[in-house]
Amino acid sequence: MSLTLIFTWCFERTNIRSILRIFIFVFLVLFALSLRSQDNVVGQNYHNVTAHYNGYWIAKERILEIERTIEQKYAWDYNKMLPVFAQFDTTTSRSLETTLIDCIEKASIAIQRHPESKWEDDAYILVGMARLYGSEFPEAIETFKYVNTNGNQENDKNRALVFLMRTFIEAQEMENALAVLDYLSKRKLNDQDKARFSLVKAYYFQKLGQNQKLASYLDQALLLLKHDPDYARLSFVLGQAYQAIGQDSASYVHYKQAIKSSKTYELSFYARLNMSQVSQGGEQAGKKEVRRYFKKLLNDPKNEDYKGRILYEIGNFDYKNESLNAALTSYKESASVNKNDSRLRSYTFLKIADIYYYDLKGFSDAKSYYDSTIQILPREEPGYEELVRKGEILTEFVSYYETIQLNDSLLVLAELPRDSLSNWLDSLITEMELMATEMAEQAAKEKRRSAFITTSNTQNESQGVDIQATTTGTWYFYNSAETSKGFSEFRNKWGSRALEDNWRRSLKTGASDLADNQTTDQPAAATENIEVLPEESLFDAVAEKERLLSTIPLTANQQEGLNAEVEEAMYQVGKIYNFKLLEKGNANDTFVAFLARFDSSRYVPEVLYQLYLLQKPLDSSLSMTYFTQLVTRHDSSIYAKLAINPNYLNERDRSIEEYKKIYVRAFDLYDDAKYKQSQSLIDSALYSHPANEYVDNLHLLKAMNYGEIEGIYKYQFELNNFITDFSESDLLPYAEKLLKTSQDFQINLYSSSRAKYIKNFETDYYFILVYPFADNLTDDLTAAMKKYIRSTETSLSTGSVVLDENNALILVSEFLDKTSSVAFLKKFNTNNEIIVAYPSKKITPLIITKENFQIFYETKDLEGYLSFFKRNY
Repeated sequence: MSLTLIFTWCFERTNIRSILRIFIFVFLVLFALSLRSQDNVVGQNYHNVTAHYNGYWIAKERILEIERTIEQKYAWDYNKMLPVFAQFDTTTSRSLETTLIDCIEKASIAIQRHPESKWEDDAYILVGMARLYGSEFPEAIETFKYVNTNGNQENDKNRALVFLMRTFIEAQEMENALAVLDYLSKRKLNDQDKARFSLVKAYYFQKLGQNQKLASYLDQALLLLKHDPDYARLSFVLGQAYQAIGQDSASYVHYKQAIKSSKTYELSFYARLNMSQVSQGGEQAGKKEVRRYFKKLLNDPKNEDYKGRILYEIGNFDYKNESLNAALTSYKESASVNKNDSRLRSYTFLKIADIYYYDLKGFSDAKSYYDSTIQILPREEPGYEELVRKGEILTEFVSYYETIQLNDSLLVLAELPRDSLSNWLDSLITEMELMATEMAEQAAKEKRRSAFITTSNTQNESQGVDIQATTTGTWYFYNSAETSKGFSEFRNKWGSRALEDNWRRSLKTGASDLADNQTTDQPAAATENIEVLPEESLFDAVAEKERLLSTIPLTANQQEGLNAEVEEAMYQVGKIYNFKLLEKGNANDTFVAFLARFDSSRYVPEVLYQLYLLQKPLDSSLSMTYFTQLVTRHDSSIYAKLAINPNYLNERDRSIEEYKKIYVRAFDLYDDAKYKQSQSLIDSALYSHPANEYVDNLHLLKAMNYGEIEGIYKYQFELNNFITDFSESDLLPYAEKLLKTSQDFQINLYSSSRAKYIKNFETDYYFILVYPFADNLTDDLTAAMKKYIRSTETSLSTGSVVLDENNALILVSEFLDKTSSVAFLKKFNTNNEIIVAYPSKKITPLIITKENFQIFYETKDLEGYLSFFKRNY
């Protein structure tokens, strides 16, 4: 049935009102169906309007709310250049979580319920911004990339790319940010996106520390942001950027714009303060004008809370004009009046520390102010770790420096005649007593004031009177914090003292008289709980003098100890100057003074070497003087070798590595009981390679091989030689332990039968000198024997071994036959200065074959061998 027939049928059977109702119903059905379609104008407009006002508009309001919150939460630090955008972190993002989620949900309405509306791309951008401010950088990046790839409007794509670049910057992906910058620079942007893009470019170069480009792009942005709510702050940042690159005139203009547009006194104040730094005018006239301006700022009551900052800037101005003392005064006054801005206070301490460190070379003062800086400077500040390191260096330096000053002062006092020293101590003690008196009087006043206030408060409370206002003034005794601090300092030095006259006297008759004369209507709180001053707590001048006198080094041993401390401290101070503080002039002066005072110190070779290097670029003649002293007087030191051959350390390291490889092979042979092969490898290495710090390892292994090849006596003999020749070796304790273990074993070895010596005289011989072990003659006899052998011009070697608990031996080896050994013995006996030198000691020279020495050493049968010796020699 056609639509016409239906209407005709309805018309014939119904009245006019019913027909109208049917028409309205059909119209509404058809209209609703059209709204669900994007293929007609009505449906498209419906989706655009609904997407805009039901989703996008609310989401945008949430983004604006988020941006305002970030700006309000961020601590704008006018002590340094402000950032182009307010900074946020994950903590800030977490605090905004509810609003961020709501923003994403509202933007999703425009995306999901109204697909393909003209606000879809805008909604996606808002989702990306919410992800950005939520510190969800990967998700934000993907969202902005999606808009750029799938967006319908070029402007939306461009805007997404601007926010993509901002996200890359916040994520510290600067190379990706630069790639977006290059791409966007080639696209045509509308004015709104140009302004956004210029701001983000300025932000990018600010992060890189390139102030010239920061100023250029921020200038471009401000031309398009005349009515932006951030115009004043951005003008201030632009003024800072131009000031940083030395364009004071442009900086002045933008500070002035910031003041004109500013809606806060704080921004206006700092803009005016910075304008004073870049004001134009003649040299002298300009300086006077700046000082007048600073004075005006200080006198303005509105700036009461900003005095610390004003004084800080005055210090900067003074320092810029090379008035160091004036700068220090201003900085210190700034730190004194600034009680609230801890960040500015830390910057102030840092300025003072830097002046002492770099300009005045007052490292002790610098250390104190660096310590103060580190205590309050936020850890996230750039350069914090460097400040900590510098503080540690100065702590070490000051420790040594003060040791030198203190010890030298005490040594000077020790040189005074006794009566002069006594007079000096008396004058010092008098000053101490005066200081103690002043402190005690101050503490007494404080206690009386406290008692008065307590009593007055008690009385006024009963009368309903409030006197709090009278105790909060600026007078010292109305400042409870200051007076409490003073009283605590006094109590720490002098103990608890009674509030009374003549507090320092042993007999205080006046005090009791005064107490008796007090009227009875005086407040009880002012007189009760008076502490009695114990006799021993009084300042005792005699005891104090004795204490001070005990610190002065009056004996030779005490003076030697203080000089040893000064020697070490001067050496360390010179090294810190040279290598850590990079104060080459001070290092040179310290080392020169060191040589003049400690010319026999173990540090002399190193000090000469440092002076040689320090003077090399300055005075070649003086440098060669130090070089000559080093290589002639300390030729065996590593520093002399370094001076001669700068590559010595590298060559030595290569040699050490070679020795290590040889040692490993030799030890493996020793471990496999191939002692002769191990010994041969060691001998070859010692012959063909120059000696270095590792050679002691080879010599000790050589002694161990001897013990396995030739027996225990040779083992102990070589160990003794090692201990003598390598007295500075790290292996010395181990070698001494090996020797003692071997000696203890031999001493405890008991032979129940007398030795049977072999009558084979056609073999190798030793010469031995037997002496009492308990008489500590080993060092002297060994040295004397070596001297005697040198006088005979023979190539014999000598060493010492312990025979038993009573006797030890000096052993000389070795003789190829009986004839040569007997000749050596006869010559020794005819020129026996060694034995004559010890008339009271039983020292016996003998010769013995190698075979019989093995028997003799193992059995300890000295009497048996003496009998054998007399019969056969």
